[in-house]
Amino acid sequence: MEKINRQRRICLFLVLVTLGFSFLVFKLFKIQIIDGGRYAHQAVKQRSQEYVLDTGRGNILDRQGLSLTGGYMENVVIVFPALIKDTDQLLKDLSLLTGKDLEVSREQKKIIQGVLAGPVKIVEGLEEEKASLINSLEIPGVVVLPEKVRYGPDSLASHLVGYTGKMGPEDIGRDTGRPYLYTDPVGRAGIEEMFERELRGEIPERISIVVDAFHEPLEGLGYRHVSSGNRVRPLNVKLTLDSRVQKWVEKIMEEYIVKGAVVVMEPQTGDILAVASRPGLDQENLASKDNDFLNRALQNYHPGSIFKVVVAAAALEEGKIIPGDLFHCTGKILIGEDTKQCFKGISHGEISFKEAMAYSCNTTFIETGLSLGREKIIEYARKMGLGEKTGLYPPHLEEREIVTGHIPAPGEMPYLGHLANSILGQDRVLVTPLQVAQLFGIIANEGLLVNPRLVKELTNNQGQTVIRYPSHRGERVLLPSTARYLKNMLTRVTLSGTGQEASNEYLVTAGKTGTAQLGVIGEEGEKNIYWFGGFSPGNKPSAVAVVLIEEGKGESAAFVYREIMKGVLEVL
Repeated sequence: MEKINRQRRICLFLVLVTLGFSFLVFKLFKIQIIDGGRYAHQAVKQRSQEYVLDTGRGNILDRQGLSLTGGYMENVVIVFPALIKDTDQLLKDLSLLTGKDLEVSREQKKIIQGVLAGPVKIVEGLEEEKASLINSLEIPGVVVLPEKVRYGPDSLASHLVGYTGKMGPEDIGRDTGRPYLYTDPVGRAGIEEMFERELRGEIPERISIVVDAFHEPLEGLGYRHVSSGNRVRPLNVKLTLDSRVQKWVEKIMEEYIVKGAVVVMEPQTGDILAVASRPGLDQENLASKDNDFLNRALQNYHPGSIFKVVVAAAALEEGKIIPGDLFHCTGKILIGEDTKQCFKGISHGEISFKEAMAYSCNTTFIETGLSLGREKIIEYARKMGLGEKTGLYPPHLEEREIVTGHIPAPGEMPYLGHLANSILGQDRVLVTPLQVAQLFGIIANEGLLVNPRLVKELTNNQGQTVIRYPSHRGERVLLPSTARYLKNMLTRVTLSGTGQEASNEYLVTAGKTGTAQLGVIGEEGEKNIYWFGGFSPGNKPSAVAVVLIEEGKGESAAFVYREIMKGVLEVL
């Protein structure tokens, strides 16, 4: 019996040894044969010193497929420290060859001297002739190649496009396809951030050398230039912006606006043709003190007299009034114990409702608004898109529209004085320039509200559409007759009223001025926000434009609107 048990134990031991040996053989087979290529690739990669020339990131395009980032290629001098024998002599030689006085940073010097690993760029923007000369000399450890610069001097809509930054700890493990490399740019704001997954490159173009454990280059391998190839991905994001319109808008803003925003929209489709904010943003130099990261086109502001368009729409739609109805303006109106005035207390005398819009008569609109009541004004403001999301972004990014203005609830206007302030676009009433563009789009569209659209489609590198984001269908919020009344009244504003600078003999405009108090006292007195929103009336207005000026250079918002529309209408 004991002999049988011993034999069983021996058999069990042999079985276990056999299984263990078989497992070991299988494991070695898997490592060396099945996964050998992958491990070899990883070993080479681990021993590689590489410099990324083009991350392969997708582009952000306008509606015609033109780049909005203004990216370009430039020749750069790359130094591989592992191949350098005499650093000081190399820098002297390169200074003579490039004609540049090379000022190497402390970090770069450490890399070149071998304290840190990896290649470094020491010259950029090198002329083609000098680049060819340096390469022909075959200086050990020095190579000149074209590198992709993502944001050029002609970059447009920088606040909207956004910018990229270096990879950080928060990016490790993100679900965006392949794992991030330390060289990968990561979208940090705007479209760059919203479409990070679609835009990020898969195989960057790079140049590298392979070194041993002592950081010495392996004999015979030389430089390895890896190209991203002609791949379908990454995707490009095509926006509705028109780069011709955008460029013109930004030119005019540079001339006349220090701080403010402009939105240009195609009313029939809701397509945003231009969005610009000032002060500007330099995407290639984010550390600059001149940068302003706030996109004012998507921020909240008091609308001032722009809100009178909503009050007029509600009064006309509800049959409370017709444009010819007469009012009497003494220059002020008593609301409880509070007195509200027209501009500088000017008395307009007997005035029709149409003229009250033209001259922005406060007393007439307060009287009209009080007769409508809180609930009706709130109802029409919301119906016309104020205080609501505009639907600017595709449905899966809807939550990114955070700033949506504010239309106060009845409880936020307990007294008639609060309501009067709201009628004048002050107090707690807030809107964004984009919402104001949508508001004027309703009138241009004969009463149809069409939500703005910013992203047109995603395309692959062959230019084929991968995902299309359709424009929104219009929703009727006003009767066509009401919209026509408003269009006629707003045309009067620019022909004989407060917005005359918006029109000339070649340009007829339907629009409205607005002035809102900031509640801030500056050196020249109280600071105000100045608005103008409008369009060129006709059977099919081609563009709505809204101008917001927080700080200008002496010209009115109506004047800036006119200058913008000159160029916009030429393009369209």
